[in-house]
Amino acid sequence: MIAAKLGDTTSALVLFLRSRTLMPGFLDAYQQLSRIYYQKKEYPKALWFAQEGLNFYPNDADLHYRRGLTFLQTSQVDSSYTEFMKAIKTEPNNPGANLYVASLLFNVEKAAAALKHLQVVEKVNPNYPGLNFLMAQCLELVGNDDKAMDYYLTEAQQNPGNRKAIGGYWRTRRKQLTNYPELRQDERYRPALTVPDKTGTAAADSI
Repeated sequence: MIAAKLGDTTSALVLFLRSRTLMPGFLDAYQQLSRIYYQKKEYPKALWFAQEGLNFYPNDADLHYRRGLTFLQTSQVDSSYTEFMKAIKTEPNNPGANLYVASLLFNVEKAAAALKHLQVVEKVNPNYPGLNFLMAQCLELVGNDDKAMDYYLTEAQQNPGNRKAIGGYWRTRRKQLTNYPELRQDERYRPALTVPDKTGTAAADSI
């Protein structure tokens, strides 16, 4: 375990393979072997060790999650979704599984269903990587531009390199001001000078 944390994957592989041989059913060995082979992009092996672990621990959320990640890398979206949902069934508050399920649902335009999973992630960790941007996209898709604008703004301020978040902020803000001109008096709708427009400079309120 120490070798894995230090990044010595070769030594870690030897140790975990030996542990698996000496102690069949040792959960940590299957989890770590699946993780290491996933990182090495040896996806068939990653899937195999995760499944071997599930033969001993059929309800282990981590192993289902790792199979879900691996299926995504091999473009097996349906299998990935199934594994993430199995992880959630065992561990309802699993942030990674919920975020990936939300992403898969968003990709097939089921934003309302995706939002339910994102709300779980937000309760567990409001700063979870990728949460704010996906939340904003889903909210915009269901027509809640007001809240979407806030999430785009948060994402843009936390990750200035996310040009899509910056564009999303100005787009939803513009739609709101077009539909509800009275919002010009709202402090939240004054130009957010900390958010650049697509040219890289602070955008003026041209509406």
